[in-house]
Amino acid sequence: LSARTVQYLHAILRRALGQAERWGMVQRNVARLVSPPRVVKPDIQPLTPIETKKLLAGISGDRLEALYTVALALGLRQGEALGLRWEDVNLEAGTLSVKNALQKTGADEYVLVPPKTDKSRRILKLPEICVAVLKAHLERQVEEKVRLQEVWSNKWNLVFTNEDGSPLSRYAVTSRFQRLLERLGIKKHRFHDLRHTAATLL
Repeated sequence: LSARTVQYLHAILRRALGQAERWGMVQRNVARLVSPPRVVKPDIQPLTPIETKKLLAGISGDRLEALYTVALALGLRQGEALGLRWEDVNLEAGTLSVKNALQKTGADEYVLVPPKTDKSRRILKLPEICVAVLKAHLERQVEEKVRLQEVWSNKWNLVFTNEDGSPLSRYAVTSRFQRLLERLGIKKHRFHDLRHTAATLL
């Protein structure tokens, strides 16, 4: 298990034994005697300006071009990007409201949850490049809806979906993103590195 997972398990066990100690069910809370492992955070590896330009050129026409562009330009977390609904996007005013994050709860079950922190709820100005790709993305999504008709389903009116309107899996998005980087000759990055790239470039 990862060090972070062990930390979580240790905290749960320490709290449970602490309650048992208060109830007189155990002599002492032995979990307090154990030092959990230290979490070593991975090095942040944003894309370089050259890699960023190469990525933007390479995703032109890709079905998820708008997703990558928005994540890169605005620094959205992956869950925030995948949880965007069309009512959160105002293409005329050029703004985007972060109100939800998409979270997987089962094999093919998803829920919309609040963003990570209270400050994560925010309204962002869309750069022109984002407005353009989102308009093209909307046209593509309408075409997919017309083509698939009754098979197409998008109960939350999500911006970024599979071709049948279902929510995108973060693992599938990450895998596809890394295959894209490999094809473009860019070293491996996590999808979350787009967020760090946005901050670094700003």
